[in-house]
Amino acid sequence: MRRLGKRLAVSALCACMMLGVAGCGGSDNGKKADSKSTEIEQVYTADEAKNTKALVIGDYDIDLDELTLYAMQEITMYGVTSDSLTDDKTIEQNKEYALSLLRQNKIIYNVAINNDASLDDSDMEYINTTIDAFKKKMGQKVLDAYGISDEVINKVFQEQGLVSKFQNDIKNDMGQKIQNDLEDKYKDTKFYTYYYMLFPTVEIDDSGNPKKDDNDNYIYVSDDKKKEAKANAEAALKELKAGSGYEDVADKYGVKEYSSEQTGFDGAYSDENMNKKMASLKNNECLDVVDDTLGYSVIQMINCDDTSYKESYINYYTSDTLSSQYEKLQNTWLATIPVDQENDLEGTVWKDYDFKKLVQNLENAGVVGSPDGATSASSSAAN
Repeated sequence: MRRLGKRLAVSALCACMMLGVAGCGGSDNGKKADSKSTEIEQVYTADEAKNTKALVIGDYDIDLDELTLYAMQEITMYGVTSDSLTDDKTIEQNKEYALSLLRQNKIIYNVAINNDASLDDSDMEYINTTIDAFKKKMGQKVLDAYGISDEVINKVFQEQGLVSKFQNDIKNDMGQKIQNDLEDKYKDTKFYTYYYMLFPTVEIDDSGNPKKDDNDNYIYVSDDKKKEAKANAEAALKELKAGSGYEDVADKYGVKEYSSEQTGFDGAYSDENMNKKMASLKNNECLDVVDDTLGYSVIQMINCDDTSYKESYINYYTSDTLSSQYEKLQNTWLATIPVDQENDLEGTVWKDYDFKKLVQNLENAGVVGSPDGATSASSSAAN
């Protein structure tokens, strides 16, 4: 994606991650769940699941059915299997991931509501399609066994959809502003690609790195070898000016492993003299041999106005800056509702919750990898 303003792919991806953890892939798993004949023992009735409060997040009471739904999403999102739940620690880790997923989503949902975020008809159409895929994959037997009603499924998926849309809108607005600022900053700046060829005057270790002494100073070769390196650099420069290919020349003088295509732009160097020299080069032109810290270098310009690299540079720093800024913003959102990981839990409901049994029931229904022959996926605890 070349422009952050193109939202469709980003929105669809994020929606897949949050909404369709069990429904964005193919329909094979859904068919498997529907066709599975294994009976699943009733765990909670609909009344128990709906009326058993499990935890509190700010002003939101979370009942057992909603918490179970998030646990199902965590299991399917990360491919958790009973084989991967090797001990109490891994079980508790996965339970904590499900709880964190719920807490984060609920808090950001509260922020979205307070910022007047809303879903339109196209959003609801996508959400409903995702709900259908989720229900098909889970199978009615599993949902009934845990008292998961259509009401709670619709509520959770709509909340997640609103969160996803809110986050994407914020990210796209932030990203577009960052990109516009960078494009404006570099609109008159030339970016370029050049070939840098180094003829080392330092000793090289077996890994190809320059050697240093105990005082962290470079260890240089003898004066005779320095002269030889300079003579080779000057000879290579003549061949480049005569039209020889830079990779062939680097290979001929045995310095290909110390040479490569590199990129830069006007004003990128701390040495202003070097900036002027690079800015003066046209395509295929070369600088005179430069005495660098590590040896003698020869530079040949490949593209003195590399618009493709300029665009890539701006996109990279847009993404990097966006990631940093959005993380700070999200942390601000998450701080709007204080979380007490112990006291927010209602009694021992979540502590007593049989997470591994849920995984086993999903395996028996064919929703996730089964221990009877299928290869177990890595649990989220391993990630």
